Amino acid sequence: MGGAVAVRSGFFNSEKRAIERMSKTLVNGLAEGDGARAIEVCAESAEGAKLIAEEEGRVFGEGATTTPASIDAQLALLRAMRSELEKQGVVWSNATPYAFGGVRARVEGAAMKQPLTVLTGEVYFRSQGRVFAIELSAWRCDGKFVVVDIWKSFPMSDSVTDLAAFSAEQAAKLQQQAADSNSLTVSYLKQMYVEF
Repeated sequence: MGGAVAVRSGFFNSEKRAIERMSKTLVNGLAEGDGARAIEVCAESAEGAKLIAEEEGRVFGEGATTTPASIDAQLALLRAMRSELEKQGVVWSNATPYAFGGVRARVEGAAMKQPLTVLTGEVYFRSQGRVFAIELSAWRCDGKFVVVDIWKSFPMSDSVTDLAAFSAEQAAKLQQQAADSNSLTVSYLKQMYVEF
């Protein structure tokens, strides 16, 4: 019994470390300016493309891989997001990754041979005494999270004083959207809030 608990605890600790690595690499990479380091955790990087291709092969079967957006297009997106966040008050020299909040779920569909584990939510970071968020989706691939979509970035409202509670509310909305999905089966939804 104790061994099962230890294995389960080890799994969740490694998952939290993977979420922290993804979040910190993204924010710290944006802070460096050109986005080259931020892209390391995206599907468009060399490692990300390899991990996504392997996961697609496992989930959909061999030969069913897609081609991610070009690295140049993703770098342009990251640079545009960085610039927009600057206009909204981010001073990148003091941007500090703070937490991730969202949901982790297992997704299955008719075309899938194996389930896919997806993480959706926000990476939170601080700058100039304010909190900002980057909303994204990532796949779990070989113990790492690879960013497949960056949806938006925004400053958090000053009215949000409890980030964990806000994250739980957002997770509940995502869970409802998943329940409304017709084409995919979403299971094992877990609300995630990880502070670094």
